[in-house]
Amino acid sequence: MRKYVTCVAMLAAPFLSAQTTPDSVEPLDSLPTQSLSEVVVEAHRPEAIVMPDKVSYSPSVTVSGSSGTIYDALCSLPGVNVDNGGSISVNGQKGVMVSIDGRKSVLSGEALMLYLKSLPASGVDRIEILSPPTAKNDASSATTTINLKMRKNRDAGFNLGLNGSGRLWKAKRGLGTISAGYNTGKSALTLTYIFIAARNPSKLFTNRQYGNGNEWLTQTYNRKRRDRIHNASAGFEHRFSDRWSTGLSLTGNWFSRYELGEMYTSVPYTDYDVYTRNNTDMHYRNIFGNAWLKRIFNDGNGDLSLGIDYFNYRSDEIQRMSDNLGTSVDGDMGGMIKGYVGTFDFKRRLGRKWSLSAGVKSTYLLIDNGGKYDDDATTTVPVEDNLSSTFGYRENVNAAYTECKLELLPLLVTAGIRCEQTNVKSKFSGNEAIEQADYRRHYIDFFQNVSASMQLGERDGMMLSYARRITRPRYADLNPFVYIFDDITHVGGNISLKPSITNAFQIAYSHDSWFRVMLGASVVDDYIVKCYREISDKLLYVSPENLPRKIQTSLTVSAINLKVSPWWHISLNATVIYDNYKFGGKLNIPGNCRFSPMLDCKNMLSFPGGWIGELSGQWRCRMAYGQATVCASGSVYMGLKKTIMRGQGSVSVYVRDLFNTNHQRTSIRLTSKTGSLSEYEYESMRQIGVSVGFRFKTGNVHTGKKRTDDLIDEIKRVNL
Repeated sequence: MRKYVTCVAMLAAPFLSAQTTPDSVEPLDSLPTQSLSEVVVEAHRPEAIVMPDKVSYSPSVTVSGSSGTIYDALCSLPGVNVDNGGSISVNGQKGVMVSIDGRKSVLSGEALMLYLKSLPASGVDRIEILSPPTAKNDASSATTTINLKMRKNRDAGFNLGLNGSGRLWKAKRGLGTISAGYNTGKSALTLTYIFIAARNPSKLFTNRQYGNGNEWLTQTYNRKRRDRIHNASAGFEHRFSDRWSTGLSLTGNWFSRYELGEMYTSVPYTDYDVYTRNNTDMHYRNIFGNAWLKRIFNDGNGDLSLGIDYFNYRSDEIQRMSDNLGTSVDGDMGGMIKGYVGTFDFKRRLGRKWSLSAGVKSTYLLIDNGGKYDDDATTTVPVEDNLSSTFGYRENVNAAYTECKLELLPLLVTAGIRCEQTNVKSKFSGNEAIEQADYRRHYIDFFQNVSASMQLGERDGMMLSYARRITRPRYADLNPFVYIFDDITHVGGNISLKPSITNAFQIAYSHDSWFRVMLGASVVDDYIVKCYREISDKLLYVSPENLPRKIQTSLTVSAINLKVSPWWHISLNATVIYDNYKFGGKLNIPGNCRFSPMLDCKNMLSFPGGWIGELSGQWRCRMAYGQATVCASGSVYMGLKKTIMRGQGSVSVYVRDLFNTNHQRTSIRLTSKTGSLSEYEYESMRQIGVSVGFRFKTGNVHTGKKRTDDLIDEIKRVNL
């Protein structure tokens, strides 16, 4: 994105010759004046800024990050990968937390991905990849956090924004956004509506040893999805005075999906193939609400803030599965999730060197989920009763934290501790074959974090950190309801899962806001991972399990905005990661360990007339993930963007995955056999698209917080 600064200057006096004496100088008011015409100075905003503790990206200045939704912008970032189940990894580290303006998202997994796909990329100002966590972060936050800094309207008067994009090839999508706002200086109102219509076909090929291992069971699965998304949001902020401010926001999201799946299965030792047809109709209705109040102390050395969040998520899913053998299954699944979050935070500078942060937080999560399958096909499923069930889940986490900062320039030391009291209970009925029907856990735990940052001269910095984290099982992982994917593969939860504990260490070095090296290591006890078990030669059961231990180390080198020429900049991100999974005796599977290199390269090209181009590529080597080993993959992106209407609009054309290579091949190690699958998710493969955006405004008076003239310092600003 370009930042436009308009300067109007008056020529007050002519140049004086060297011979002019002070006595001969005429009074200024007697000299002629000359008015200059308006001068427009254009400054290019950098793609990213690196520091020891974070990397801050500006997706709007790239073609790949500004054409589409926030989900597309995330996928365009170097080192960031989003799998089909909604799990996000950064430089190979999975379990990354997503927050919006510093607030942790209640959603996770596929529900979070659906929400991010309904938000336009134009609404994001910056995407920050933060490490390490602070005591203010939930202990369930990962050691790496992706924080979405949403764009704030600071222009007085009325403004209107229009964005539209469309893409072709196999995964078609149309997106339209209209946003409006009104700012009086003290109050600001924003309204946004987004509509998305998309089609996403995919293919899946599986191959698994059968019987004594000399024969192979093969499957070919074709799936077609038709999605419709409506997203409407409203936000209001008001500043009572220089010290008091408040705000609230409300977002509604309506998502519908029709999915048709066709599976062809070839079973050894039989004279026939099985053809299965699966029709699914899904509807989701989400409501998010937030209100906050902030008070800045009179001396400006601290503040108090109070926040309340509300979330309501409802889903309905109807499934109809039949095969050519005359068997059919009808499924009726659905559920409701409610979340309430209350926070109180305090910050205060205690002196020239000391500052203190403290706060409390209470989170309550209520989940009710039910599912029912009807007909005679359920006798093949490994349960004693039937596949109908209800699952209720309640989670209450009460937390208090304190954190101190000591500034001994050039050294900054941060140390904090967080106490969390967790109450979890669930009740399950149905699937009576499981050994445990209810789940109750009540515990108190302490989570420490410490970091030391040092400025090495004017351009260099270093950071060393340690943090203890917890990963609680997601409700979807706990719910033991068995979901029939097809008559070969069944998926269920594990109500006996335990939380996993992570001890993470990081050391990072940065130079001049463009170069960064980070070394990380983590040890995870009771790591939660998806596992595959053979119930019979034909049936495969997939559910999460606790592994005894996972060890991970990584080395990442980033070089951002390397200036090859005045019109050509390169950004590189290279990672080598080592994963070591230890399996328990229950699974009887040998460990899985592997070194995996990854590389991202982005070329930004500037052309006359407001044109910018982008040529990017990414490559991932083989990577271990539990029992699975994901094979190497890569893709190439090419795009072109033109600014119009004096920077108030833009037009982009692009091709994602130019060579159609970004599909996933995975090998899976079972107890005594092996299997493999190849997955073609066309939504993340080749796409040809165009994106158009406009922004109109009635005034250009900048209101609210003053910005500095140094853009890099503004991006570097730490938002606590």
